[in-house]
This record gives sequence, structure tokens and C-alpha cells, in this order.
Amino acid sequence: MSPAFPIDAAKLTPHARPMLAVDEVLAAEAGSGLVALRARTDAWYMRGDGTWDEIAGVELISQAAAAISGLSPPAGATRPPVCFLAEVRQYRVHGEVRAGDDLRISIQRAGEFGGFFVVNGTLRRDGDVLAEAELTFWRDERTDAGGMAEGTDHG
Repeated sequence: MSPAFPIDAAKLTPHARPMLAVDEVLAAEAGSGLVALRARTDAWYMRGDGTWDEIAGVELISQAAAAISGLSPPAGATRPPVCFLAEVRQYRVHGEVRAGDDLRISIQRAGEFGGFFVVNGTLRRDGDVLAEAELTFWRDERTDAGGMAEGTDHG
């Protein structure tokens, strides 16, 4: 049975606010999907002038990929899967995020190998591409906390 969208991203990732930046998964299928977030004035990635720190795009795309990965946890899992960012390739910034922007991050699964997966992520505002990257992750397939402190932000 397909999940009912949207789904709160906090239920799908080990991140917690204030580090959790993405809000909800709007759609997903086969490791690809669409994630929404609103750029809040008090978000960790926003500067005092209401614009973003551009390097934060890597983390925003990473969190979107982690939320989509959380839709398919390992069998018997007692927590969302933890995805560790292993490589950033071809990160490009094309525009600026401003406080109050409603953003969408599309994630396309590009491949998998030996516990790793690769995604192409694109951050958009009203259809305009603001940032894009190819990211490689290692996904922890353990079904319990694996020695990590409960409630800890593993992002």
C-alpha cells in the first residue's frame, strides 16, 4: 500500500529541530521524490540579512534524500535509517534563497552499490533552479539505534 502524502519529514529522518530543515515529503517512488521546506528567518542556514549561506544547499539536499530513504526502512527497524553523506560532486548554486521562500527539492536516485546510493538533487523556488548536486550516501541498515544515543541528531 502506498503511503498517504504529504508525510512529516521528522518521522522519516533521525534529525530533530532545529537542525532538521526539510518539512515534508510530498511524493516518492523507488528512492526518488519531492520534498518541501519553507526557509524560516531563524533557520540555522539563514544569515541575519534574510539570505541563505549557499553551502547549506548540500545539507538541504542531503536531508531531502534522507527523508525519502526513510520511507523504506530496513525490515524490523526501530528507528529511521541513518544516511551518512560520503561524497559531494558537482554542487552548483544558481540563485539565492530568501527568508519566507517556499522551496522544493527533487531527488532522483541515480544508482546503488555496496551499501551506498547516489542521488541527483535539485533545489527550486517556483520552478527556478537555485542549487543542484550529485551526492553519495552510505545507509546504515542496522535495525536498532546501533550504539547511538537515543534522540541524538545524527545529521
